[in-house]
Amino acid sequence: MGTQKQIFIIQNILLGISVLGSYLLCLSLYPEESDNLWGGITNEFANIFIMSMFISTIGYLSFLYVITFKLKLFESGISNIVISKLIYSCGIFLGSAATWMPLTITYLKTDQVLWWIFTIISLWIVALALSNMVRLLISIQVENYLTSFKKFAVIGLSYITFHCLVFDAILWVLMFHS
Repeated sequence: MGTQKQIFIIQNILLGISVLGSYLLCLSLYPEESDNLWGGITNEFANIFIMSMFISTIGYLSFLYVITFKLKLFESGISNIVISKLIYSCGIFLGSAATWMPLTITYLKTDQVLWWIFTIISLWIVALALSNMVRLLISIQVENYLTSFKKFAVIGLSYITFHCLVFDAILWVLMFHS
């Protein structure tokens, strides 16, 4: 297994645990804030958010599977620069995703606008990093027999990008204080 592939896998495991861990830690330390994390989003709309979160998770896991096991990007002649940028963007995405809930909880606890600004910035960093990952993935040329796998990965990654941009960075932010 090549170094880049090892970095990609380890990064996704460690930062993925960080994302899930931040949710678990925040919700276990501050259970009284769980409803407040939805802000002004109604229960009906929250169900749509939750369904989209599940679809996003499936989309990202599909991307991971295809990139790691099907496209063989790490073993092929694809530019190391493109792969490095993909790995870097993935790290930014997951790292920022691990910060939004702690930042939001801090905002809810302190009511200081600076924490709200940091929360919004973290959501936009997530969305922009994912957008860059989609762009990089689309730019990668694969053998004809692998095009279906690549399309599958692009669709999965595009959906989580859509969710993080539209549902989180735009709608959640706009509706939070309503």
